[in-house]
Amino acid sequence: MGYSRKDVMGKSSLDFNIWNNPEDRNRLVSGLKKSGVVENLEADFLGKDGQIRTGLMSARILKTGDESLILSITRDITDRKRMEADHKRLLTAIEQVAEGIIITDVNGIIEYVNPSFETLTGYSHEEFMGQTPRILKSGEQDASFYRRMWETITSGATWNGRIINKKRTVLFIRKTPPFLRSLTPPAKSSILWR
Repeated sequence: MGYSRKDVMGKSSLDFNIWNNPEDRNRLVSGLKKSGVVENLEADFLGKDGQIRTGLMSARILKTGDESLILSITRDITDRKRMEADHKRLLTAIEQVAEGIIITDVNGIIEYVNPSFETLTGYSHEEFMGQTPRILKSGEQDASFYRRMWETITSGATWNGRIINKKRTVLFIRKTPPFLRSLTPPAKSSILWR
């Protein structure tokens, strides 16, 4: 938060106005009065520089002789919250694009397909899970074609080519994707299908 020990010693949080939303302080005080302990209270705090940071606070009342003290520990989770928001935005984008997207593990086992991929192939999300992309193999390309394609994708390079896959109805889909790319080799392999 940017405050030094000297800044805070002998003062309450109200003295240096760290609560971005006073209701968060009220939740803390209410919880301490009720049970003497508050765990994982998420709140926005104002730093000394005026920047808002998100903290995860745990606090408890400690008795020392006749005096009651509050011991609180607050962890800055601003970056984690920002990453969670970015992840949510990315997932929303992937779910809404018209291109079909598959994510597999390093063994080629499908871990995710987006709704467009389901629409393009006629298979449901549940039918894809635990399968490999071989579920779509039409027999139109030979083993060396797929070997070269997967070598390129798992190396992290961009693969270009024409894939002839089958739909659930056994009709063939002739696709010439502008690119297939492994987004996070070699731990995961992702395929974008347009």
